[in-house]
Amino acid sequence: MMKKIKLIIASLFLVIMPTASFALIDVAAFGSYTFSSGSPINTGGLGYGFDAHLNTTFLTVFKTGFGGYYRTSDVKIDVLGVNEKFPKQQLGIDLYGALSIPIFPMEPYLKFRAAALEKIGGSFNSTEHFKAYSWGFGILFNMFPISSIMKVGLYGEFLCDVSKNSGKRGDGHTFNLGVRVDLF
Repeated sequence: MMKKIKLIIASLFLVIMPTASFALIDVAAFGSYTFSSGSPINTGGLGYGFDAHLNTTFLTVFKTGFGGYYRTSDVKIDVLGVNEKFPKQQLGIDLYGALSIPIFPMEPYLKFRAAALEKIGGSFNSTEHFKAYSWGFGILFNMFPISSIMKVGLYGEFLCDVSKNSGKRGDGHTFNLGVRVDLF
């Protein structure tokens, strides 16, 4: 009986224990298209951004990443009856969880972002802290390894965005297409 308990405990430890990640660090650059969903702050247009993660893997196939991101885009805000366009920048925390099966070239994942800083420039000039967040899903296509320590992939993701600036809420959606480099 004692041997069975020890075997079960050892098995659980090996299953739950984090393993070395396939990519310890990843960095990505992306282009984005954002559109709003009928809110007073109209997010829309093209943008770009960068993100980076520190990764770990559980049970060999579940990968999680924690890191940061920077994103820029434009917003249109109705100011005194005039619809004006302003530049928007976000800097924040990025989390994701992926299903990573080494024999498949695709990794589906879920993502959550929280903007530690969101700044809308121009004459609107608003800066908010932790009042913008996004969540969504994506797919990474692992293209090819460059060396024994680097791999390149292309990804696409869809995010739902919520932002509050100067008491106005902006709801939108973003499509990101990018290139990611994984460093082992």
